[in-house]
Amino acid sequence: QSTIMSTNASTENDLNWREAVLAGVKVSISEPPTTDGVPSQGVTFLLTGAMIPEREYKSTREVLCLEQHQTVIGIFINVLTTAHAWYAERIPVVYQAYILQEEQKKEKSSSTTANNAKNRFNVVGHSVGAKISLLVAATAKSKASNDEKDTSPQIERVLALDPVDLNPSVFTSQRTTPLSLKGTPAHTILVTWADASSSWSIPPAHNASAIFDEIQKEPPMTNKKA
Repeated sequence: QSTIMSTNASTENDLNWREAVLAGVKVSISEPPTTDGVPSQGVTFLLTGAMIPEREYKSTREVLCLEQHQTVIGIFINVLTTAHAWYAERIPVVYQAYILQEEQKKEKSSSTTANNAKNRFNVVGHSVGAKISLLVAATAKSKASNDEKDTSPQIERVLALDPVDLNPSVFTSQRTTPLSLKGTPAHTILVTWADASSSWSIPPAHNASAIFDEIQKEPPMTNKKA
Protein backbone atom coordinates (compact mmCIF):
# COMPACT_ATOMS: atom_id res chain seq x y z
CA GLN A 1 0.00 0.00 0.00
CA SER A 2 1.26 3.47 -0.86
CA THR A 3 1.60 5.37 2.38
CA ILE A 4 3.72 8.18 3.74
CA MET A 5 6.03 6.84 6.43
CA SER A 6 7.92 9.92 7.62
CA THR A 7 9.33 13.27 6.52
CA ASN A 8 12.39 15.20 7.72
CA ALA A 9 13.75 18.57 6.61
CA SER A 10 17.29 18.65 5.22
CA THR A 11 19.91 21.00 6.65
CA GLU A 12 20.85 21.98 3.09
CA ASN A 13 17.51 23.24 1.94
CA ASP A 14 18.39 24.76 -1.40
CA LEU A 15 15.80 23.89 -4.03
CA ASN A 16 13.38 23.12 -1.18
CA TRP A 17 15.28 19.86 -0.61
CA ARG A 18 13.73 17.57 1.96
CA GLU A 19 14.07 13.93 2.87
CA ALA A 20 11.17 11.54 3.26
CA VAL A 21 10.19 7.89 3.25
CA LEU A 22 7.53 7.18 0.66
CA ALA A 23 6.00 3.70 0.48
CA GLY A 24 8.97 2.30 2.36
CA VAL A 25 11.63 3.93 0.16
CA LYS A 26 13.97 6.64 1.44
CA VAL A 27 13.90 9.56 -0.99
CA SER A 28 14.89 13.20 -1.31
CA ILE A 29 12.37 15.64 -2.75
CA SER A 30 13.13 18.95 -4.43
CA GLU A 31 10.41 21.28 -5.63
CA PRO A 32 10.78 24.24 -7.99
CA PRO A 33 10.45 27.67 -6.37
CA THR A 34 7.06 29.35 -6.70
CA THR A 35 8.48 32.87 -6.85
CA ASP A 36 8.16 32.99 -10.64
CA GLY A 37 4.51 31.98 -10.47
CA VAL A 38 5.06 28.74 -12.41
CA PRO A 39 3.92 25.65 -10.49
CA SER A 40 5.57 22.27 -10.75
CA GLN A 41 4.88 20.78 -14.17
CA GLY A 42 5.27 17.17 -13.13
CA VAL A 43 7.38 14.62 -11.28
CA THR A 44 10.78 13.30 -12.36
CA PHE A 45 12.70 10.59 -10.54
CA LEU A 46 16.47 10.99 -10.33
CA LEU A 47 18.29 7.67 -9.84
CA THR A 48 21.96 7.77 -8.87
CA GLY A 49 24.80 5.60 -10.06
CA ALA A 50 25.82 2.71 -7.81
CA MET A 51 26.63 4.00 -4.32
CA ILE A 52 27.03 7.61 -5.55
CA PRO A 53 25.61 10.21 -3.11
CA GLU A 54 22.60 12.12 -4.39
CA ARG A 55 24.27 15.46 -3.81
CA GLU A 56 26.74 14.65 -6.59
CA TYR A 57 23.81 15.27 -8.94
CA LYS A 58 23.01 18.77 -7.71
CA SER A 59 23.46 20.35 -11.15
CA THR A 60 21.08 17.83 -12.72
CA ARG A 61 18.54 18.50 -10.00
CA GLU A 62 18.87 22.25 -10.56
CA VAL A 63 18.19 21.90 -14.28
CA LEU A 64 15.15 19.75 -13.65
CA CYS A 65 13.76 22.03 -10.94
CA LEU A 66 14.70 25.50 -12.11
CA GLU A 67 14.57 25.12 -15.89
CA GLN A 68 12.07 22.30 -16.38
CA HIS A 69 9.90 23.14 -13.34
CA GLN A 70 9.84 19.53 -12.25
CA THR A 71 9.40 18.14 -8.77
CA VAL A 72 12.44 15.85 -8.39
CA ILE A 73 12.33 12.68 -6.32
CA GLY A 74 15.86 11.41 -5.82
CA ILE A 75 16.70 7.82 -4.93
CA PHE A 76 20.14 6.62 -3.82
CA ILE A 77 20.88 3.29 -5.51
CA ASN A 78 22.42 0.92 -2.98
CA VAL A 79 23.61 -2.06 -5.00
CA LEU A 80 25.07 -3.77 -1.93
CA THR A 81 21.70 -4.43 -0.32
CA THR A 82 18.98 -3.98 -2.91
CA ALA A 83 18.21 -5.59 -6.27
CA HIS A 84 17.79 -3.46 -9.37
CA ALA A 85 14.37 -4.96 -10.06
CA TRP A 86 13.15 -3.93 -6.61
CA TYR A 87 13.82 -0.28 -7.35
CA ALA A 88 12.09 -0.57 -10.72
CA GLU A 89 9.02 -2.10 -9.11
CA ARG A 90 8.83 0.47 -6.32
CA ILE A 91 9.13 3.65 -8.36
CA PRO A 92 5.47 3.71 -9.55
CA VAL A 93 4.39 2.98 -5.97
CA VAL A 94 6.54 5.82 -4.63
CA TYR A 95 4.97 8.11 -7.22
CA GLN A 96 1.49 7.17 -6.01
CA ALA A 97 2.54 7.82 -2.41
CA TYR A 98 3.82 11.26 -3.35
CA ILE A 99 0.60 12.14 -5.16
CA LEU A 100 -1.41 11.03 -2.14
CA GLN A 101 0.73 13.32 0.04
CA GLU A 102 0.12 16.25 -2.31
CA GLU A 103 -3.62 15.62 -2.39
CA GLN A 104 -3.70 15.63 1.40
CA LYS A 105 -1.83 18.95 1.46
CA LYS A 106 -4.22 20.45 -1.08
CA GLU A 107 -7.18 19.57 1.11
CA LYS A 108 -5.66 21.51 4.01
CA SER A 109 -4.50 24.58 2.09
CA SER A 110 -4.99 26.48 -1.14
CA SER A 111 -1.34 26.24 -2.16
CA THR A 112 -0.47 25.23 -5.71
CA THR A 113 0.76 21.66 -6.06
CA ALA A 114 2.33 19.68 -8.85
CA ASN A 115 0.45 19.47 -12.13
CA ASN A 116 -0.06 15.71 -12.35
CA ALA A 117 -3.42 15.55 -14.09
CA LYS A 118 -1.97 13.12 -16.63
CA ASN A 119 -0.84 10.79 -13.82
CA ARG A 120 2.49 10.32 -15.58
CA PHE A 121 6.08 10.58 -14.36
CA ASN A 122 9.58 10.77 -15.84
CA VAL A 123 12.80 8.99 -14.85
CA VAL A 124 16.37 10.22 -15.21
CA GLY A 125 19.10 7.77 -14.22
CA HIS A 126 22.87 7.48 -14.34
CA SER A 127 24.91 4.28 -14.78
CA VAL A 128 23.12 1.56 -12.80
CA GLY A 129 20.36 4.09 -12.13
CA ALA A 130 20.04 4.51 -15.90
CA LYS A 131 19.69 0.73 -16.30
CA ILE A 132 16.94 0.81 -13.64
CA SER A 133 15.19 3.65 -15.47
CA LEU A 134 15.06 1.44 -18.56
CA LEU A 135 13.77 -1.41 -16.38
CA VAL A 136 10.90 0.80 -15.24
CA ALA A 137 9.99 1.44 -18.88
CA ALA A 138 10.37 -2.20 -19.87
CA THR A 139 8.20 -3.56 -17.07
CA ALA A 140 5.50 -0.89 -17.25
CA LYS A 141 2.20 -1.89 -18.78
CA SER A 142 0.17 0.30 -21.08
CA LYS A 143 -3.35 1.09 -20.00
CA ALA A 144 -6.14 -0.30 -22.10
CA SER A 145 -7.58 2.60 -24.07
CA ASN A 146 -11.10 1.73 -22.97
CA ASP A 147 -10.31 1.04 -19.32
CA GLU A 148 -11.49 4.19 -17.54
CA LYS A 149 -11.16 2.51 -14.14
CA ASP A 150 -7.40 2.04 -14.51
CA THR A 151 -5.82 4.86 -12.50
CA SER A 152 -2.32 3.38 -12.32
CA PRO A 153 0.50 5.84 -13.05
CA GLN A 154 2.34 5.66 -16.36
CA ILE A 155 5.94 6.40 -17.24
CA GLU A 156 6.24 9.17 -19.82
CA ARG A 157 9.92 9.91 -20.51
CA VAL A 158 13.22 8.22 -19.71
CA LEU A 159 16.69 9.73 -19.87
CA ALA A 160 19.30 6.99 -19.38
CA LEU A 161 22.74 8.53 -18.86
CA ASP A 162 25.49 6.01 -19.66
CA PRO A 163 23.58 2.92 -18.48
CA VAL A 164 25.43 -0.18 -17.28
CA ASP A 165 23.75 -3.57 -17.62
CA LEU A 166 25.43 -5.78 -15.03
CA ASN A 167 24.56 -7.84 -11.93
CA PRO A 168 22.36 -9.05 -13.52
CA SER A 169 22.37 -8.34 -17.24
CA VAL A 170 18.82 -8.08 -18.53
CA PHE A 171 19.04 -6.06 -21.74
CA THR A 172 22.34 -7.53 -22.95
CA SER A 173 22.07 -11.01 -21.44
CA GLN A 174 23.78 -13.74 -23.45
CA ARG A 175 22.23 -16.55 -21.41
CA THR A 176 18.56 -15.63 -21.51
CA THR A 177 16.29 -13.71 -23.87
CA PRO A 178 17.13 -10.00 -23.47
CA LEU A 179 14.43 -7.84 -21.94
CA SER A 180 12.50 -5.85 -24.53
CA LEU A 181 11.07 -2.35 -24.52
CA LYS A 182 8.39 -3.36 -26.99
CA GLY A 183 5.01 -2.16 -25.82
CA THR A 184 6.33 0.27 -23.23
CA PRO A 185 3.93 3.14 -22.48
CA ALA A 186 6.86 5.57 -22.34
CA HIS A 187 6.57 8.28 -24.99
CA THR A 188 10.31 8.97 -25.24
CA ILE A 189 13.41 7.02 -24.22
CA LEU A 190 16.80 8.70 -24.62
CA VAL A 191 20.02 6.74 -24.11
CA THR A 192 23.26 8.73 -23.97
CA TRP A 193 26.89 7.78 -23.49
CA ALA A 194 30.38 9.17 -23.98
CA ASP A 195 33.50 7.79 -25.67
CA ALA A 196 35.22 7.90 -22.28
CA SER A 197 32.84 5.21 -21.07
CA SER A 198 34.70 2.58 -23.10
CA SER A 199 37.88 3.19 -21.13
CA TRP A 200 36.24 2.21 -17.85
CA SER A 201 36.10 -1.32 -16.47
CA ILE A 202 32.63 -1.96 -17.87
CA PRO A 203 32.69 -4.92 -20.30
CA PRO A 204 31.88 -3.69 -23.82
CA ALA A 205 29.15 -6.31 -24.10
CA HIS A 206 27.19 -4.64 -21.29
CA ASN A 207 27.91 -0.91 -21.61
CA ALA A 208 25.58 1.80 -22.85
CA SER A 209 26.44 1.27 -26.50
CA ALA A 210 25.70 -2.45 -26.22
CA ILE A 211 22.40 -1.75 -24.47
CA PHE A 212 21.37 0.59 -27.25
CA ASP A 213 22.37 -1.93 -29.92
CA GLU A 214 20.08 -4.50 -28.31
CA ILE A 215 17.02 -2.29 -27.96
CA GLN A 216 17.34 0.32 -30.70
CA LYS A 217 14.77 -1.47 -32.86
CA GLU A 218 12.16 -1.01 -30.16
CA PRO A 219 10.43 2.37 -30.64
CA PRO A 220 10.42 5.04 -29.23
CA MET A 221 14.16 4.62 -28.61
CA THR A 222 16.51 7.52 -29.31
CA ASN A 223 20.25 7.52 -28.79
CA LYS A 224 22.78 10.24 -28.29
CA LYS A 225 26.52 9.74 -28.20
CA ALA A 226 28.22 12.49 -26.21
